[in-house]
Amino acid sequence: MYMDSKDFASQLKEFLTEWNNPSDYITVCTSGSTGRPKEIRLDKNFMRASARRSNTHFNITSKSRLHLCLPVSHIAGKMMVVRALEAGCRLTAEPPSSTPSFKGCGRHLTLVAIVGSQIKGLYDLSLKRELPNITHVLIGGSPLTQEQHSMALELGKSVWESYGMTETSSHIALRRLMYHNISIPTPFHTLPKIKVHCNDLGCLVVDMPEAPQIVTNDIATIISKREFLIHGRYDNVLISGGLKVHPETVEHIIGPLFIDMGDFYVTSRPHPKWGEEIVVVVEAPDRLPTGVTQAEIAFTDRAGHDMMAWMRDLLQRHEVPHAVIAVRKLERTSNGKIIRKKLT
Repeated sequence: MYMDSKDFASQLKEFLTEWNNPSDYITVCTSGSTGRPKEIRLDKNFMRASARRSNTHFNITSKSRLHLCLPVSHIAGKMMVVRALEAGCRLTAEPPSSTPSFKGCGRHLTLVAIVGSQIKGLYDLSLKRELPNITHVLIGGSPLTQEQHSMALELGKSVWESYGMTETSSHIALRRLMYHNISIPTPFHTLPKIKVHCNDLGCLVVDMPEAPQIVTNDIATIISKREFLIHGRYDNVLISGGLKVHPETVEHIIGPLFIDMGDFYVTSRPHPKWGEEIVVVVEAPDRLPTGVTQAEIAFTDRAGHDMMAWMRDLLQRHEVPHAVIAVRKLERTSNGKIIRKKLT
């Protein structure tokens, strides 16, 4: 993720012009992680209400300092600007990249919003003691790997993983990252006045006071009207031997096994008996011979131990991947999300 400083300044100026015009809404582009990006309209009062909820949660006041290192073309970046405007506080900004520098932002920040691909850059700065003192780190975009989870805990006094989307004007729920086994899920807790339930398909439905009911594509378990777990997207569900597999849930469980390999995702390929068989696609160019862009590889650790055996111990039988496919580079959206594809 990288943007030229002139392009970023132009993007920021364009958003502020749109925000300050007489129209009641702005046009926002969705991320495109589950299909072609599309433009939607968001009411400005809806966005203001979202910003005020976040500001209350993070105790953002006129004396706070926020830092923007995300594209303003997407909702996460726009909402950092709106939060600062609503609070009347200082906002510093820099062009988005995987290695933010924080130059000129001062030594103390109240809130920084980032995506998973930026965690390592911040972590490296913290090791060199060049990272500002950040009270709250807000992480969104996609689920974290175990490595990202561990590094993120070193970034600030409190680190939060968010749940939300463009249609909800950024996050509607948060969960605080804790020192625990990432394979044990922690529920998201909604911000004030937001309630959730599931529809007949098991997808999360969000009730917000300023907007019509929003039906998501995310399979969820409801713990209470304000607490829930996310298992994955309805349109990502794989069917193997007639049994449903939620790839995001499998990724959450086996993530620690891939720390030394690279980013990965769980998908499927055709199987003559089961219809689909579960496989893992991993970004591991060092495991591929010269000139080869994709190949099935032996899944072993550096000591040569069979990691497939570990997966069989961790997962239910129908969830166990049958192969690990190495590729040189995973496809990603403009804001860094992995684009999932079934293999043919």
